[in-house]
Amino acid sequence: MATERTTNVAQAAAAGGIQAAAAGAAAAGAAAAQPAQAQPQTNVTVSVMDSYVPTIPEPSSDAIEAKFPHKTLTKIEGQPTYADFHLLREELYRNALSSKSPFGGGNHGHMGAVMDGMTYTIETGGATWTVPATSGIFPTFPPGASDAEKKIRIAEFVRDETGIKTNECTINLLRNQLLEAVDEEYYMELYDNIFRYDRVDPADFLSHILKYYAAIDDDVLEENKKAFEEPPDMSQPIDLYFRKQERCRQLSVDGKVPISQPEMVLQLQIHMGKSGMVNGAYTKWKRKATADRQWAPGKIFFRQAIKEAGNITKLAGESEFSANSLTQLQQNTQDAVRNEMVDQMGEAFDNLALAATAK
Repeated sequence: MATERTTNVAQAAAAGGIQAAAAGAAAAGAAAAQPAQAQPQTNVTVSVMDSYVPTIPEPSSDAIEAKFPHKTLTKIEGQPTYADFHLLREELYRNALSSKSPFGGGNHGHMGAVMDGMTYTIETGGATWTVPATSGIFPTFPPGASDAEKKIRIAEFVRDETGIKTNECTINLLRNQLLEAVDEEYYMELYDNIFRYDRVDPADFLSHILKYYAAIDDDVLEENKKAFEEPPDMSQPIDLYFRKQERCRQLSVDGKVPISQPEMVLQLQIHMGKSGMVNGAYTKWKRKATADRQWAPGKIFFRQAIKEAGNITKLAGESEFSANSLTQLQQNTQDAVRNEMVDQMGEAFDNLALAATAK
């Protein structure tokens, strides 16, 4: 009986195990039948322009040199004088100007590559000369840039990279012209045993010649200062006066006692005011903000004022400025300046009176 009971228990246990296994298999099958949860996806949009490598054209030395108005610079025999140097530099400037560049304002060629920074800023009306470093073989785009923005960036990339190559080619041509125009004993200090003169910028070459050989003495600087302060002959085209002032400023820079742009503007407005020919234009100019009173805009402003004054005189029946009309214009200008000063003084006294009353 005991043996029979044990057998029944074992059979019951085996049956229970089979049932559990079957239940487990059924549960696993049901789980397998359920679809797996979908993983989140990130959509990445790739534009053709993302892999576009622009072609940068190689500049032609022959094409650049063909535009130079001076195929060779005037040869300096022996030690350069300042007159020799000045002519050499003027010719180099004109050649640099003929080679177009997108840098330094975009309208002044490669003048910035051969001209000192202050002179370039004054001559160009505020521009500065900066050549960026190359960005490589293809442009980079800001995150999330649209196709239109990428097209603009590609165009800027091609423009700048072409400008960088053209700048290198132009500087090489200008440097070679300088090396041929001056005897080597006057610039061999710039020689490098490895690179020779290949890394000498034209501006540095000019600076070396000016500093050590084409020096300007104090007597020349003194005469230059007097010439700068001389008023214009208003019976002559005003451009003669503008050119004189610019030459005086350049000589002062070369002599290391530079006439600044504010000094240029101050002398201009003093001369125009004392001429008696621009009348109300002088007062209008003085009322401009300091930032707006610059040399280049000042030339345009007063040239137009003189032209209008001449038209008014002709309409009055005079073919040119007579002594009487000039005297009258001077008197009108003096009256206008005097009235302006009276108004300013009156306003100042009013402010003082108000302040006293407040106390």
